[in-house]
Amino acid sequence: YLIKDEVGIGLGAADIETHKLGDNRYLVSCDSNSRNASLRDLFEYIQLDFDLYNLENQSISGWVVESLGEVPQKGDTFTYRDLKVEVTKVDQHRLKKIIVTRLPENGKETPDEK
Repeated sequence: YLIKDEVGIGLGAADIETHKLGDNRYLVSCDSNSRNASLRDLFEYIQLDFDLYNLENQSISGWVVESLGEVPQKGDTFTYRDLKVEVTKVDQHRLKKIIVTRLPENGKETPDEK
C-alpha cells in the first residue's frame, strides 16, 4: 500500500494518492493504479475514525456520487458532517480528483482555509 504526500513520498498506510494543501485540506486522487481508492484509506490518512462517520466501506468515488445524487461534475460540492468535499477533476464521467477540507466543529470555514 502507498500514500503519497505533497512531495510524493510513500507513507505506507494505504493505496491512495493524497496531497496536503494546507491545514485540514487535501487534494485526493479518487483512483489509484486504475482502481477506485478506498474511503476508509482516505479517513485513515486524514486521521479520522472511519467508524464514527457511519459510512459503508466503499470507494471515494462511490461516496461522492451517492452524496451528490448524480454523476459529479467539476465544481460540485457537498458537506458531510465536518467534511467539505469539492470535485476538482472529472474525466469522461469518472471522478478523478476531489479536495477534502475538514471544517472546524462549527461547520464553517475559517478565512485561511479557503
